[in-house]
Amino acid sequence: MPENRKGRPRKILTREDIERAIKMTKSNKAAARYLHVSFPHYKTYAKLFENEDGVTLYDSHLNQAGKGIPKFLTSKGKEPAIEGIIDGSVPVEHYKPEKIKRKLIAEGYLKEECKRCGYTEARVFDNKVPLVLNFKDKNRHNYNVDNIEMLCYNCSFLYAASPIS
Repeated sequence: MPENRKGRPRKILTREDIERAIKMTKSNKAAARYLHVSFPHYKTYAKLFENEDGVTLYDSHLNQAGKGIPKFLTSKGKEPAIEGIIDGSVPVEHYKPEKIKRKLIAEGYLKEECKRCGYTEARVFDNKVPLVLNFKDKNRHNYNVDNIEMLCYNCSFLYAASPIS
């Protein structure tokens, strides 16, 4: 079996692997990530196989305009679109839960206090109230205002099964 530069066995991609990745993704780079291989490795194998029109699988999956790829993924640290997250139209997987929590507090959707006991004492070193976000239905992707509540660590331990900081 061929080896890569690090001496590990090189992953061989079959036509079926590449077609499955193309079906599940919107670009060649995304297909390489889907298959857990480097882009040059994917490109080498994708250029070996042709579709029924005689075009290589690599060329048939080019998406240089980025059609269908969300533009909010391009910048690091971009603020979450909070209205879209609350109504479920924006996927939350691309944002850190801590950023979403801070934005919910800043926009006034949540108070910076424990929903159960009313704890509001801020830490001295960063002036933040140590609270965790609790999902009532245990679905960490459902940021509907009726489904989330802020809890202090004590109440979180007593009342919630799996909160997010």
